[in-house]
Amino acid sequence: MELSAERLRFIGMVRALPFLFALHNAEESLSMVEFSARHMAGFHSVTQVQFLPALVLITGAAFILCYMAVGRFGRGVWAYVPLWIQSILFFNAFSHIAITIHSGEAAPGVYTAVLVNIPFALALFRGALREGFVTARGAFWSAVAGLVLYVPVVLLSLGFGSLVERLSEF
Repeated sequence: MELSAERLRFIGMVRALPFLFALHNAEESLSMVEFSARHMAGFHSVTQVQFLPALVLITGAAFILCYMAVGRFGRGVWAYVPLWIQSILFFNAFSHIAITIHSGEAAPGVYTAVLVNIPFALALFRGALREGFVTARGAFWSAVAGLVLYVPVVLLSLGFGSLVERLSEF
């Protein structure tokens, strides 16, 4: 079966998604520990030993899920998995913007959030709809799923990082 140029472009976008996620996480990792110590000490500051495993876990999961989805497009839930991931990144971008405004300085990850994650989310959803991988209703519910999953994914990944930190103390 021959694939259209538009379909190949969309598949390429799904393959690029975890790499862009990794870029965003790399930007966050450069200054998150120092930033959280300055601005979030009363709420939740993170250590490097906690933060890096959390980033590796969620970035690795994005790679695995996106590449599994590429091989299963059009088959049930797999058409929606990349949209869920990108929706989480889309909503995460707005938390970076809010933290930047609140703190008065650029939050770790804000540049890739604004310049990459938001535009890429819009393009990915548009491509999924245009190629017929998802319906408009499915795209809407994928965005809702990203919003619902956002906080639990962050908490679970940081929980994993905390576990790694505790185990490293032995």
